[in-house]
Amino acid sequence: MIIAGQFELIAWVAFITWAGYFLAGMDLKAAIRLAISFTLGILGGMAVVWLGTNVTSSWGTYAFPAAVAPVAFVIILLELVPWFDLAPGYFLGCAAFFAAGATNDIATFKAVLIPALIGVVLGLATDFLRGAVFNMQGIEDPLKKNRQAA
Repeated sequence: MIIAGQFELIAWVAFITWAGYFLAGMDLKAAIRLAISFTLGILGGMAVVWLGTNVTSSWGTYAFPAAVAPVAFVIILLELVPWFDLAPGYFLGCAAFFAAGATNDIATFKAVLIPALIGVVLGLATDFLRGAVFNMQGIEDPLKKNRQAA
């Protein structure tokens, strides 16, 4: 929160990816997949704004819904590509971009991306500390056990 305040970043975005780490699978691969998909989701949101403003603007109230369709289609197709196959991350990144004001500029991109990446690191750190506490107690981490059973 302090870092975000000092550098004009949007602090709440870190909480999205922090939680997303646990939903994505709780390992380094999950962290990387989440970082990739969230980043591309932000860019997808920027593409929607650009398409809705420039390409489909003559479509009136249908401009932005029409702009969402090709971006969502690409996201769904990326589910077929290893390392790019975390569709929820794309939609979370896109939603964070829109919640941040949907301004197509580098400042908004950085204000959303940097805390998102910090959130992924916080997820990794929390997972590590959580594992250390469970190990000290001689208890198996129930989240890891549930993941292995799935």
